[in-house]
Amino acid sequence: MTDVAYELVYYRFFSAGDVARLVLDYAGANYKNVFVNRESMDAIKADQRFGKVPRLTIKAADGSEKHLWESRAIQEYIADVFNLFPSSDPFDRADSIAFVCSLYEIFDMFQAIWLYPSLDARRMFWTRLKNERVLQTLRHHEKHLAINSASGMFYHGTRYTTCTSVVVGMRAHFPQIHLPDLVLYALWLRLETMFGQGSIVNEVNTPQISKLVQACDAGKPGEWAKERRDFGAAKWNMEEIKWELDYS
Repeated sequence: MTDVAYELVYYRFFSAGDVARLVLDYAGANYKNVFVNRESMDAIKADQRFGKVPRLTIKAADGSEKHLWESRAIQEYIADVFNLFPSSDPFDRADSIAFVCSLYEIFDMFQAIWLYPSLDARRMFWTRLKNERVLQTLRHHEKHLAINSASGMFYHGTRYTTCTSVVVGMRAHFPQIHLPDLVLYALWLRLETMFGQGSIVNEVNTPQISKLVQACDAGKPGEWAKERRDFGAAKWNMEEIKWELDYS
């Protein structure tokens, strides 16, 4: 494990690379970001399995390489390698992924903003997301976390993760944080940017979710978010209700 290195190929902004970068960083993986722009992407597009990135390159000690595409496949692979599921039991793994799939329904909602060319249409859609659709989904997660709260604030309660850190070369205990917790934290970062701080996730609407993301924000995930997440190429324009992305 200590001899394996990773490269994540993607643009200099969040989008589909966000969760994979967070999981790699949290796990302590030996990884680096390899950035592309429109010009360099055109040069390698034909070599990508589905004609797009992100792409994860896994480099073994013997020099061999493997490549993996699609952000969800990448993050689940990393979670498997670094023991970020609650156990190796197939049901436990699937149960954990079910939470992730539900959270990605919200990420997918965000993509629909690109379909609305006019500001009025975007504002109407954004308002509906803020006041209805996002909270409708999050309330199911809030209910699970509330039921589980006696066992801890995270999705899988007191089930600790033993994560292999290739940076420090040792097995380190990361209390209770698993893949769904990291995906929820990444989603919260996006919500805070797109809708305003505390406008959706707060102690009134979602007290258990609020505790979880604040715990992540105070720990290693928060360190990544503050120091290694933003490469300056993605700006949310609140007045225009759209992302401004720099592909250069």
